[in-house]
This record gives sequence, structure tokens and C-alpha cells, in this order.
Amino acid sequence: MSAAWGLRRAPVTALAPLLGLALVGAAGCASAPERSPRDLAPRDDEPPAWQITARPDADLDAIEVVACFRGASAPLELVPGSQDAGRYLLTASARDAHGAVPLDKREDALGIPRGHRDVCVSYAIDVGGLTAGGSSRDAYRAGRDVVLATDLWLWRPRRVDRGARAWVTLELPEGVRAAVPWPAVATRPGTYALDASAFRWRGLVAFGRAFETLTVAVGPRSRLDVAVLDGDRRATAGGIARWLGRAAGAVAATIGEFPRERVQVLVVPTSGGDDPVPFGYVVRGGGATVTLLLDRDARDEALDRDWVAPHELFHLAMPPIRSEDSWLSEGFTMYYTELLRGRAGLVTPREAWEALDAGFDRGYRDGTGRSLADESRDMRETYAFKRVYWAGAALALLIDLELRQRAEGRFRSLDDAMVALFRAGARADRFWTAREVVAELDELGGTDVFARTTDAWLDEAEFPVLTGAYEALGLRSVDGELRVDPERGRALRDAIISAP
Repeated sequence: MSAAWGLRRAPVTALAPLLGLALVGAAGCASAPERSPRDLAPRDDEPPAWQITARPDADLDAIEVVACFRGASAPLELVPGSQDAGRYLLTASARDAHGAVPLDKREDALGIPRGHRDVCVSYAIDVGGLTAGGSSRDAYRAGRDVVLATDLWLWRPRRVDRGARAWVTLELPEGVRAAVPWPAVATRPGTYALDASAFRWRGLVAFGRAFETLTVAVGPRSRLDVAVLDGDRRATAGGIARWLGRAAGAVAATIGEFPRERVQVLVVPTSGGDDPVPFGYVVRGGGATVTLLLDRDARDEALDRDWVAPHELFHLAMPPIRSEDSWLSEGFTMYYTELLRGRAGLVTPREAWEALDAGFDRGYRDGTGRSLADESRDMRETYAFKRVYWAGAALALLIDLELRQRAEGRFRSLDDAMVALFRAGARADRFWTAREVVAELDELGGTDVFARTTDAWLDEAEFPVLTGAYEALGLRSVDGELRVDPERGRALRDAIISAP
């Protein structure tokens, strides 16, 4: 999750209608499981028993869903993933081969009598009510387009096994298109394959008549499917494609490949920000979706220096990590955000080091005076984002330096560790704890540097001490200004900023 107001500048008040959605979506910012699209490739000769049809209306004010469970007993309940969704339930009914099936209609569930087979449950959701006066965590409009969280309208059995499969077919009014995170079923137009993560975790789908679509290739095997939502903007389609391609390429260069074969990107024009991209977040239900708020006054050249897109895309190289352990998921990603920008030539190496130094200073000055573990656990209540992000980034720097200087074990840098972690767990189908990630990294690397370094600071209220690190790098921070020794530490600085 990235927020200019949480990390670099003051609140962007004009973005308030979207920030609620962004913050909640990012609570699983790097923690909503997803499998490789190759693993999910649907076998057209084996349609699943669970099949769904979704029909938004022409005005995008409601969406009707029909969920059919063929050849098997129906679940006893269908429930939404979003706790507020039931308030916007318009109608609900059910049928089987013999006729109508009575439903127990509750605000948080649709109860189905036991023993029925081949049941189809139909229900409709009030999208207009949600976007007009409901929770912006679930739905919002961007001009003539609307974005819906899937946990609002894809109701599911109360228990979804990890091996669950479903198909969803979108029947769209004339002129309406959809942008979805799911892999398509090749032989069935408008039909998509869903795995368990599509129901267990939040995803995002855009419907509309106005959004512009772009495809950005990332190497020979990966792509970004981009939907630029309706709204005035100065950035051109070409500028947006170049911006996202460079950010994704920087991630691929560090990891050795781009972390996903396909990523959906939603670009939402907005206003009121000081940065060209004031906010971004990732959700992974049914496939990865990166949402980026684009200031409508930002021109193409301003996007070249953006830090939000590299930050969010790098999250996909890490496994899903519990939100209370954001010091690791966000902190390590924050460290790499500046390295990626320097490596891709988006900023100079000196500017990358200056950005890290300024971030460490903000983290040092922020917080509620508690330990890093406590700050991380309660970050979304205390808003101590700067403390958590930048303390985690400081730990990443300390570990990176020790790996480069000691040359013990199988890792020679934090880059090596991130590549190994990506290969081991970036597509995991469960949440990892920070302790599990740390143990995995030490085992993969044949070292104890991750546990030793993080254990030393997690229970401390003090910001990690970087004096020795700065000496080794030839850096000094004096009155808020970073001074760089032209010779001392130069080789180490260059090695860190250089692409692996």
C-alpha cells in the first residue's frame, strides 16, 4: 500500500472518497493469495459444478447474479465477503429442477434448505445505493465507469475449500465492457475461471462504457492489462503505458522475471494531489489487481519520477503477509522502491539515496513511542505509517549490507534473498507471518542474519540505528541534508543501486 499522506506529504483531502476503499483494500496489500495464471488455466472439457452468471444493468445501478450448483448438493448458505453487502441486497430467490426453493433471507446470508440438488440462487445488488451513499470500500464511480469489489456481489458458500473452482459468465448490456482480474476460458467468450482466492479475498472488477484499455508487455511472458477509468487527464495513453512498463521492468530486472504472467491495473484519474500518483494499493482475489490514483493534472514527464507504481508492483514479488506484520511487507518494499527507481534510471543514484535518507528521517520522527512490533500491529488505528514503513526499510538496509559485507551463506545480497523468496512463496495460497518469512529466508540462505537483525529491533521503541551503515556507505546526514563521500563507500553504494 502506498499513500502520499502516510509517507511523504500531508493528507490529500480531495481523495477522501477513494481513500477509504484504498486503505481497506490494502489491509491485504500484499497478503491476498493468488496462484500463477498457468496453474489456473481452465480445462474447457471440465466445466465446474459451480457456475455463475452476472448481469449488470445498462445504467450500472444494479447487478443481478445467478449462482448454480449443478450435479451436487447445494451449500446451506451463500454469504458475502463484505460485511456491508447484505444491506444492498435487492432481491433473492432460488429454484431447482422441481421449481421454487424457499430461501431464508438474512442481511448477512441466504439460507438454502438442506438436501436440494441442482439449485440456482438468484439475487440482485443495489450498486447505485452503494456508490451514492454506501461504503466507498466496496464501490465507487469514476465518471461513466464503476468499480465493484468482488466480495460485494460474488456471494459464496460460508466455507470455500482451497481447491474450489467456479466459472463466471458476464452478460453485459450493449456498449458496456468489463475489466477483470480472472483468466478467461478460451472457448467460452465472456467466461472466466475463478479459484478459491476469488471468493476468500477481495478482488476488483470495473464495468463501464468509457474506460480506455492498454496492454503493456513486460518481457516475453508477462503483461499488464490496464484500464484507465473515465475522467479528465493530461497524461496520454502512451505516457501511461511507458510509465507502467518502466516500473514493471524495474521489478523484473531485480527478481529475474516479472512476478505474474498477467496483472490487472486500474488507473483512476483524480484531483487534489501534490504527487502525480498520490495513492496505490494491491488486492489479489482471483488474480492481482493494482489500483493507481493518477492526478488529472499530471503530464507524461511527471510520471517518470513516480515511486508508487514500482512500490505496488514489487509487492507481487513477495508472498502474502499478515497485515500486522507490515513492517516486513511494506518496509522491505519501501526499501526496494528507491532501489528500483535508481536502477531503472527514473532517478539518479544520489537521488535514490537522498530519498532513503529522507524516509528514514520521517520514520525516526513518527510513531507513538511503542515497539516496532506494536506499531506495526496497530498501524491502521494509530496511522503510524511512516514509522512502520521506514523502520522496516531500515532493517532491509542493515540486512542487505551484512549480506554483502560478510559473504556468508548462500546469499550475497538482499536481492538474492528476494529472488529466493519469490520462487518459494510469492504465489502462496495463505497468509504468511513475518516470523515464517524470516525463518524461510534464513533457511534458504543458510544464515541467521534475518532473524538476528529483526529480533534485535522488533521489541524496541527506538528507530533502528543506521550509524554504522551510513559509515560503510560513505553517507552523512547533516541538518536534513545528505552528504555523500565521493570515494569512501562508493563501491558498496554502486553495487546496491546497480541492477543485479
